[in-house]
Amino acid sequence: MNKVPTIIEMFEATVGKYGDKCAICSGDEQITYSGLKSFAMSIATGILKRTDSTGKSATVAIAMNKSPKCLAVMLGIMYSGNPYTVLDIKSPIERIEKILDTLDSNIIIADSKGAKALGKSKDIKAEILDVDELIGVESDHERIEQIKRNIVDTDPAYILFTSGSTGVPKGTVVGHSSVVAYSRAVASTFSLDQETVFGSQTPFYFSMSVLDIFVTLYLGATLVIIPKMLFSFPIRLFDYMKEQCVNTIYWVPTAMELVADRGLFNSYDATFLKNVLFAGEPLPSKYLNIWKDALPKALFANLYGPTEVTDTCTYYICQEKMDISKSIPIGCHFDNCDVFLLDESNRKIEPGSEGMGEICVRGPFLAYGYYNNPEQTAKAFVQNPVNPHYPEMIYRTGDLGMWMDDENLIYAGRKDNQIKHLGYRIELGEIENVVAAIEQMDIAVAIYEESVDEIVLCYNGSADEQDVLAEANKLLPSYMRPSRVVRFDAFPINSNGKIDRKKMKETIKKAE
Repeated sequence: MNKVPTIIEMFEATVGKYGDKCAICSGDEQITYSGLKSFAMSIATGILKRTDSTGKSATVAIAMNKSPKCLAVMLGIMYSGNPYTVLDIKSPIERIEKILDTLDSNIIIADSKGAKALGKSKDIKAEILDVDELIGVESDHERIEQIKRNIVDTDPAYILFTSGSTGVPKGTVVGHSSVVAYSRAVASTFSLDQETVFGSQTPFYFSMSVLDIFVTLYLGATLVIIPKMLFSFPIRLFDYMKEQCVNTIYWVPTAMELVADRGLFNSYDATFLKNVLFAGEPLPSKYLNIWKDALPKALFANLYGPTEVTDTCTYYICQEKMDISKSIPIGCHFDNCDVFLLDESNRKIEPGSEGMGEICVRGPFLAYGYYNNPEQTAKAFVQNPVNPHYPEMIYRTGDLGMWMDDENLIYAGRKDNQIKHLGYRIELGEIENVVAAIEQMDIAVAIYEESVDEIVLCYNGSADEQDVLAEANKLLPSYMRPSRVVRFDAFPINSNGKIDRKKMKETIKKAE
C-alpha cells in the first residue's frame, strides 16, 4: 500500500537502513539514528505515563537549547501521538507565557537553561520535565506501538509560533503529511541523498529548520549543528564545517552577507560546499555574486515561502551571476505544490502575464491554520476564489509577486509594506532593490515614517550619507526618493537571523 507515511514511519524506515550512522551532531556530541530512536522512545514513554489511555496531552512544549537531544525530544513527542512546540528560551518570559496560554500545555520538557528561563514566571502551571531524566526512562514499546497505530498522516506534527503583524504570537499548525511531502520535494529538486551533510544555522523554533531536520531524517543524511558564536568568526566557522564534512547549507541571507563582508573568500578555499540554499528574506545580488565567484561549481538556490506552507514553496536555481541592480527571482513552485497570483479582484494572473498580485499557495504543503485562533485562520486560509465548485483551501501569503516568464516569479514585497506617498503607491522593497547598486553600500533598508510622511533610507557600509542620498536621487523617480539617509554600523537582527525593521524604526525615532 502506497500511503503517505507519518513522520515517525518515515523516520523508522531510515533507521532501518542507516541505524549506525550519525544522524545529528554538535561538536563532540553525536547521536546515531538508532540512538535517536532509543532516546525518542524513552521520552515518549515518560510523556505517556502522564496522559490518559489515548496518550493525548494537547501540545507538549520544549524549552531547550538547539542540540541533538532537542531533536530526540521532538521525535519523542511525536511518538507519543502529540504535536510539539519549540520555545525560544531567550525570548521575553511574557512571550513564552502567551504561547503556553494559547497552547494550554500541561507538559514542558526542558534542559537546565530552559528550566531556568521558565523559572522567571510564576504563572506557568504545566509540569516541567527534565530531559536527562526522561532519556533514562525504560521504553514501553507495547504502549508506543498502540499509540502509533492511531496516528494518521493528517495529525499535527508541530505548532510553530510567529509574531504576526500585531506582535501577538500565532501558532501555525503543520501536519505530518505536509512535512513528508515537503521533504520529498526538496530532496528530489536538489538531488540530495544520504551523503548530504547539512550545516544547520537556523534555530529549531524557526520554520527554516524544517528543511534541515526532516530532509535529513527522510534521506538518512547528517545534520551538523553550527555553534551560533562561530558566525562572528568566518574562518573558524568554515574550518568547523570542513572538519565536520558539511557539504550543504540552508541559511538566512544575513549569515551569507556576514561571510562575504568579512572577505573570507579572498583567501579561503570553501569548495567543499556543494549546495548553497538560502531563504527568509531577499539576498542582495552582489552577495550572491561574491559566493558564486568563490564556489563556481556549487548549486545556488533562492527559496521562498512562509511558515504556513511548512517552510518554502518556490525555488530559483541561480545558474549565472546577477545584475546587482536586480533582485534574485523566487522562481517556480516545487513538485506537488501550486503557487499562483491573484489580483485585487481575486482574478488569477496567468503565468507570463503582466501585473502584480498576491502570492497564493495550494496543495499538501499547507498548514491547517493557527492554533486556537479561528479569526486569523479565516483571514489567511480561505476557499480558492477561482474554484467555486468544491471546497479547496489556499493560503494567501500577503506577499506580492510578478511573473518573470511562464514559470518563474519575482518577489515584489509585502502587501502591508506598500505605502501611499505623494499620491503614489510605493513598494519599499523596490526602493531597496534599486539602491543596491550604489557602491560602498552593503545593505539598504527603506523605512516609512507615517507621522511625517517620509521615506528614510537606512544602510550600512563605508559610503558617505550625502553620497548615498545623491546617488539614490539619481536612481529613483522623484516620488520614491528618500527624504533622508541614516547610516548604521550594523543592523539589529532578530532571533531568526533576519533584519529587525521594528527596532530600526525605533532607533530612527530616538535619533530625531
